[in-house]
Parts: sequence; C-alpha cells; structure tokens
Amino acid sequence: KVIEDFSAENKRIEYHRQKVNIGAIKNFQFLSDHAKGEYFILVADDDEIDPPFIEKMLTGLLENPECVIAITGFDASDLYSQGYTGKEFVQHLQKLPHPDRYQRMMNYAAQPDYHGKARILWGLIKTDVFQECYKKTLEPVAHKKDLTFAELPVEFKILDYGNLFVVPENLFHVYLLPSSLGLQEGRLFAK
Repeated sequence: KVIEDFSAENKRIEYHRQKVNIGAIKNFQFLSDHAKGEYFILVADDDEIDPPFIEKMLTGLLENPECVIAITGFDASDLYSQGYTGKEFVQHLQKLPHPDRYQRMMNYAAQPDYHGKARILWGLIKTDVFQECYKKTLEPVAHKKDLTFAELPVEFKILDYGNLFVVPENLFHVYLLPSSLGLQEGRLFAK
C-alpha cells in the first residue's frame, strides 16, 4: 500500500509484484531487465535503512571513481530465536576493499560468509555493472530452481570490475523473521 501510494504520486517509481514466488535468481533477472537509472539498489521488504543510507553511499561513489559499488555497515537481528539480539559486520566489510584487483578478490574469497560479505549486493551499484555481472554469472544458471548463496558469484564479479566503498556506519538493518528465507543464513551469523 505504501509503495502503491508513492508510485501514484511519483511516476519515477514503478511497482511490480510477482504473481508467484519466482526465486532469487529470476528476481535478479527481472530487476536487471527493468533497471533504468544510473544506479541500482536492492532492499528487501523486511529490511530497514536509515535516512542517510543512499546519500552516504552515493557520496562515496562520486568521491571515489575507482569504486563501482558502495555499502554501509549493517547489523542483523534474528527476531525468531531468543538469546540472539544482533551482530554488526562493518569491521569485517572494511577488510574487503583494495586498490589492487587481485588482492580485492582474494580478500573477498578468503572472508567467511558469516562475516557478512553476502550483503555487498545490497549496496548502491552502477546499474550497467550490475547488469553485466548478472549476465555473466547468474543468467547461465537462471533455469535452476534455487541456488544457495546465489549472490556470491555476482559479488565476486562486481569486485572484478572495480573497488568497493564501505561507509563505516550501520545504516542498514536486517531482520530475520520466522518467514525470512535468510533465517538459516542468520543462524550462521550467530556462530
């Protein structure tokens, strides 16, 4: 309802809702096909962003032309299990960027998934880079029903294209709910 109201007032906003759950890879394809602006961002309906989220990432990209994607720190809270209140990942994400392409990709490959590297794709990225990286990594396997951690090859390819800018503030909040498909991933965060 909120999105429908915004899109009625602002024709730059397009609202699409799949009739059935088509899975992550086909949703990436759909988004890639429909992205029109210079920059692209992915946010799920159960995540929250703080007001300066986009502004700080865009500033980082504009001030660092060698960067093709920007992310902020984030925290994840598993609202399903008691005893786990949340975890922050910015200290791990800050270890990923590097001016040398090989070292940047090695930093990414060597970092465990539970340090949050799988959230890079949830940053602000140049649309043409997102489309090209999707095309080269996930389009060939789009016929698969589901792939665990499907975003990892896309992120690896993005880091091949250019550097990553990390805003050192937690401006993105992931909430793992009983209905969240990322619940198993969230349990990895807690370990």
